[in-house]
Amino acid sequence: ADRFHSAIEHMAQGLCMINKDHCLITWNRKFAEMYDIPDELLREGAPYRAILEHRIEMASAPGNQPDFIDRELGKKTSSNDDNDIHELPDGRHISISYETTPEGGILSTHKYITQRRLSDQEIIHLAHHDGLTDLLNRRSFVSYLGDELERKRSVGELTLMTIDLDGFKLANDKFGHAAGDAVLQEVAARLRACTRRDDLVARVGGDEFAIVLKDATDQKDSASFAARLVDELSKPYDFEGQPIEIGASVGVATSPHDADEVGALLKTADIALYEAKNDQGNQYRKFSKEMRDKIVDRRQLEDSFVHALEQDQLEVYYQPLICARSNLVTGMEALLRWQHPQRGMISPTLFVPIAEDLGLMGKIGTWVLEQACHDAMQWPSPVRVAVNVSAAQFHTRNLELDIELALDKSGLSGERLELEITESVLLDDDDKVLRAIDCVQDLGVSVAIDDFGTGFSSLSYLHKYPIDKIKIDRSFVAKLPKSNHSLSIVRTVVSLARSIGMATTAEGIETREQHAVLREEGCEQLQGYLFSKPVPAKKAAELIRSLNLQLTTAA
Repeated sequence: ADRFHSAIEHMAQGLCMINKDHCLITWNRKFAEMYDIPDELLREGAPYRAILEHRIEMASAPGNQPDFIDRELGKKTSSNDDNDIHELPDGRHISISYETTPEGGILSTHKYITQRRLSDQEIIHLAHHDGLTDLLNRRSFVSYLGDELERKRSVGELTLMTIDLDGFKLANDKFGHAAGDAVLQEVAARLRACTRRDDLVARVGGDEFAIVLKDATDQKDSASFAARLVDELSKPYDFEGQPIEIGASVGVATSPHDADEVGALLKTADIALYEAKNDQGNQYRKFSKEMRDKIVDRRQLEDSFVHALEQDQLEVYYQPLICARSNLVTGMEALLRWQHPQRGMISPTLFVPIAEDLGLMGKIGTWVLEQACHDAMQWPSPVRVAVNVSAAQFHTRNLELDIELALDKSGLSGERLELEITESVLLDDDDKVLRAIDCVQDLGVSVAIDDFGTGFSSLSYLHKYPIDKIKIDRSFVAKLPKSNHSLSIVRTVVSLARSIGMATTAEGIETREQHAVLREEGCEQLQGYLFSKPVPAKKAAELIRSLNLQLTTAA
């Protein structure tokens, strides 16, 4: 008996046995400690109900079982062994195993499983939530969205908003990943602050988020909320005392008005988001049928463009560059055009983004480079050809080889080729960009910054890189001569370029007044509709001849 009693007292689990009349037979000290049961209640033959009532009084009974006493006393009616997990108000979790004794009583063992239970709950939580922001992850969000759509199908409207941060990648590259993570966590905090407890908030991608408003009452409410989101997410973020500024675009779709299935609703919201970002971002857009039609039209253009090069639908046009001093054509800029068999001439603003998205700019850029060098051989020897090079194309290892092959195939001298790059090219790794420019210039090819002043302009670019020319964007030229502000910008750029040995070209000249002002300010090269619109390659040589005659005669 002593050995049996000692074994019971040294058990890691609590033990309690009651007879068929719910009276205590035996127990161990662990059982008493687990539930803080006083000695006066622990005696052989004591009513087990009193122990259960004490547990309720001392908050050591599960709070989610209002019929706790009846459940515990009723265990003996079960024909099978039973197990329960009690979650106590203080956060403890206890696993209880019940066995029926031959006499009809109950033997129960009680074991702490708090850590295991918490670990299980943590694993479940991590499976459904984003590790960085603790918002719902995409998979869980889509599942919950489906449940909500089913619940709302007959009782009301549901609003979905998809959110994409504007300028986040640039900020992440500039300030580092730690700063980027801090921004994403702050975005999550702001989204929680804007939403109600019942709303669904998720991080569905790198810098993409989504919200479901369960009780949006009308279009006005959702529009007001979307505008507030844009405003809140566009406020500066702080990282270690350094302000970080980004924006946010929001796409809004409602069910059942726009779609009533998960995939379709997500697609409509993404279409609205794309429209918001495509329209300069930092704003919201509500989905409309016109947006869907626009997307369908783009898809059709994408399908057509894939085969445009093979079917000889792409063509290189040329626009002259005029020397301000001599009034002679000194260059021709190569401009890509797409002649669609049904739609006619497609604007580059439509098909160039498509080419970039489809990853075709490298192939097309190589073709344009070869075609431009070939065409330039048909012009008078001093006239150069300027070719636009995309950021993706500029950074490939094949660019130098592409240039060499184009020059070799055509017989064109490197001194007659000029590459035009945008300021975005200069944002990447300094050494890589510098090596690329050096390799290009070693071939005798010059490099110009196109659309200067409209991107991420910085005087440091002009200091770091051996740029040969700056092209002043048409947006500054368009306001001449009336705008003193534009005139000051042009004057400053020309003066700066001259002081560091760079040439300048002004583009977008449409009036004689603009022509006169730019010549007077010392701009060396001029381009615009005043002289000529872009023309097909077969007309370029004749255009050069006629312009030279016309301009020198007029001078």
